[in-house]
Amino acid sequence: RFIRVVGRIKRGTTLPAARSEMQTIAERLAAIYEFNKNTTVDLVPLRDELTGQVQSSIVVLYAAVAVLLLIACVNVANLLVARSASRRREIAIRTSLGAGRLAIVRQLLVESSLLAIAGGAVGIALAIMSIRALLAFAPPDLLRVATLTVDRRVLLYAIALSVITGIVVGLV
Repeated sequence: RFIRVVGRIKRGTTLPAARSEMQTIAERLAAIYEFNKNTTVDLVPLRDELTGQVQSSIVVLYAAVAVLLLIACVNVANLLVARSASRRREIAIRTSLGAGRLAIVRQLLVESSLLAIAGGAVGIALAIMSIRALLAFAPPDLLRVATLTVDRRVLLYAIALSVITGIVVGLV
């Protein structure tokens, strides 16, 4: 009634099957021993037990980060659109000298893509440095804090977002 046990489920066994087996064992023990009557067994994944109510907070945090990232992308897009409006004369001169529409669009796409990729690289570098700074201030007994890194998925997400932002802004 007061003991919590941590165990591993046999490979290939599902959590509902393990719960059913543990319930059967608990019922047999309740039939044999008076002490075990009116007790239950509950199997909970260790991650759920350790993180508890944190998962909903993490989802809210992800949404806030996405909104912040969207605001930053829109601000950069506005700056690039304002810059392109001031370049109308340059584009008109290039067109009058014989530059085709495709060549001008290609130039604007390359410029905006390079700017977006450079911004993404700076963002990744800042993320890596800020994780190192946060780890320096984190309590040493905080669960799995030493394993925090900018992994491959985050890098691919940042690079893809930078490329897509560059292309969309360049086309605008």
